[in-house]
Amino acid sequence: MDDNHSQRMMIQSFLEDRGYSVITASDGEEALEKATQQKPDLVVMDVKMPVMEGDEAAMHLKSKEETRRIPIIFITALRTEKEIEENKEENIFAKPVRLELFLHKIKELTGE
Repeated sequence: MDDNHSQRMMIQSFLEDRGYSVITASDGEEALEKATQQKPDLVVMDVKMPVMEGDEAAMHLKSKEETRRIPIIFITALRTEKEIEENKEENIFAKPVRLELFLHKIKELTGE
């Protein structure tokens, strides 16, 4: 998820208000552990997290048979929305996250 508590709580609240069940983690290692154990329908991770970065946690998830098909959305403060759009990185959202676009992507990736 996200190492920033307020960002994590805002996204959690937004998703729970729309009927989603949310499991949170405060660092990449915890996110990897929880995703491996609970096998969620989708993982949302910050690119920069303590202990283990989001891209490293994603690489571990994608290397395991039981978790490789879980879609992953990244959020980041490292790139602007314009940079992301220019590179067509569709599963990356710039902070602050535009929540309605984020929700649309979640629905797309989970087949809703």
